[in-house]
Amino acid sequence: MDKGTRVWLLLQFMEQLEKALYNAYNGCALAMSVAPKAARTFFRTNRGTCQEWLMRVRLSVIVIALHCGQPATAVRHAFELLKDMKETNNMNLQEFDHVVMYAVKALCELRCPEAIQGLYNWCKDIAGKRLTWIKAAIDKASGKYENAVKDFKSVLRNIIANEKEEETAEKKLKSLVGDGDSPAGSPRQINGMDGIQKLSILSKNASTPD
Repeated sequence: MDKGTRVWLLLQFMEQLEKALYNAYNGCALAMSVAPKAARTFFRTNRGTCQEWLMRVRLSVIVIALHCGQPATAVRHAFELLKDMKETNNMNLQEFDHVVMYAVKALCELRCPEAIQGLYNWCKDIAGKRLTWIKAAIDKASGKYENAVKDFKSVLRNIIANEKEEETAEKKLKSLVGDGDSPAGSPRQINGMDGIQKLSILSKNASTPD
């Protein structure tokens, strides 16, 4: 059995496992056999644990699905993970942006510009994130590659400009707080507010009588 078949079987196993878990703690309208009473009781009791485990492994499943040419599977798991992140209020994490990126990539492979537009609107209205690069992906999914290249270049230029501004601001902050001429190990080499607090503590301890 080659590696490609093994990966495909792994994805199918995850699909069937999730169906079986849902059938165990919620029941199912499809033609699936009813789980034994002991199993239903166990999974209903541990439903939260099962859903938390699925949430943890979904990102890995998305990456595997994209690499083995299963974009539809990647989209389903990405949408489920985004829904879970919304319900748990974890939309400000960096992982949220990664999931959106993977979802858009899979939808581009499926040539679904309308779904990408809907994802952009959802991120803007629900998550409060205006991810402008998604608009370039809409053109890519529509086959408008020249427009997509122009938009991607524009987004990339903006990102580089913002990074340069952040680096400049960080250098100015270090020049204001730190002193490069101080000897090694001196308190003045400690940068930032944390260093200022440490200096304050040191001065208080030095003035306290024994």
